[in-house]
Amino acid sequence: MTSAEFLARPDEFDPNRNQIKEELIGGEIVQTPHPSRGHSTTKNWIGRILFRYLDAHPGQSVTALIEAGFVVTQHDRYAPDVYSAQSVSHCCPDFR
Repeated sequence: MTSAEFLARPDEFDPNRNQIKEELIGGEIVQTPHPSRGHSTTKNWIGRILFRYLDAHPGQSVTALIEAGFVVTQHDRYAPDVYSAQSVSHCCPDFR
């Protein structure tokens, strides 16, 4: 499956109507489990630290994103927990 085909698919939900998190790895759809509370807390603290740093240093062309989806190759699409870079042109705002 290509990244374009993956992105064209409708969102999938579990029986409780929670969106199922999926990534495309090597052309295969991989469902990832919901993060634990500890994992989510750590991710949020890292994001908070990055945003505070960026707020304290305005004028830099750097951004931080939380769980944004990225098309890495034609057959790979990932959603890292936290991402910071100067360019996010390859980021997809409608991540899964």
